[in-house]
Amino acid sequence: MTTKPPLSAWAKEVAQFAAQASLRNQLPKLFHCAPARNGISITTPLIADDGTLIQVFMEPSDPGVRLTDYGETLGQLELRHPHLASNPNYPAAVAEIIKGLSLENNDGCIELASPDPEELAGDVIRLAQGILQLSSLGQLIPHQRE
Repeated sequence: MTTKPPLSAWAKEVAQFAAQASLRNQLPKLFHCAPARNGISITTPLIADDGTLIQVFMEPSDPGVRLTDYGETLGQLELRHPHLASNPNYPAAVAEIIKGLSLENNDGCIELASPDPEELAGDVIRLAQGILQLSSLGQLIPHQRE
């Protein structure tokens, strides 16, 4: 198994610029892109269960880009609804949403690899849909009676 060398800083910057330009052409003006962390923050018009706008973060990857929530969705959900940790239905509900949208749960970070620039806007929306569905689990999964 061969490993690819890490992207150079210049290659990351070029990839980030190209991805941001591609997004501007694909997404409606309701989506706002701004530099953030290791890439770009994309604020969507979708509203999470707690009333905040859903954000997706994009960072360069090889190939393409990786879309992530940096763990904010499940972290905030479990802070606002501590009863979920003891509910046996919670892990299955999370897994079902992630599988249904072909997303990944990487140690609590909801992620999606997006290797094709032509599919980037659709991938942003798919990850945002997953975040939206996950954010509502606190209301959908009842407290366990002891």
